[in-house]
Amino acid sequence: IMKRNRSNTEIKLITIDMDGTLLDSNSQCLSSSVEAIRLALDRGVRVILATGKARPAAVKAMDKVGLAGDDLVVSSQTAGIFLQGLQVFGNKGQVIGGSTLDQSVLQTVLKYSIDNNISVCGFQGDACVTPFMTSDIELLHERYYEPLAAVQPSVDLIARGPPIYKLLLMSDKETIDAIRPHMD
Repeated sequence: IMKRNRSNTEIKLITIDMDGTLLDSNSQCLSSSVEAIRLALDRGVRVILATGKARPAAVKAMDKVGLAGDDLVVSSQTAGIFLQGLQVFGNKGQVIGGSTLDQSVLQTVLKYSIDNNISVCGFQGDACVTPFMTSDIELLHERYYEPLAAVQPSVDLIARGPPIYKLLLMSDKETIDAIRPHMD
């Protein structure tokens, strides 16, 4: 009879992605995921998020299933990795790392977006900004829980505001494919 060696290591932390992992294609959290997270939390396992979403979007999505709060998965006072790792929060919800966009890159992309009528959302952390409102920007808020972008109608106003961590351009596939090589 073969005996398996079992590890005595105890799981202490689970880090989980949201879009396409925790959330389905309709931005809904699967009940099986909620049950698994609650089981982990009940066993004393800490669960944090690592996501491309802004922290307020993650809080809103998890609040819908009762998993937002200081002793749960996400809140303004918990650790987490947001905006594709461009904003990282420590145990008390304070920023402990991150990176913002270079001003020249920011201004170039915003100008291109305005000149070509391409929806763009600038993520400032817990807030978003856009040079003009579009249905894509509204959908980003309504369906994907991101903060509703405030309209700042000029590149200069956006550039002088709080730092931008991430820009999200939204258009048809052909347009995005055409500009993608110029964004590296």
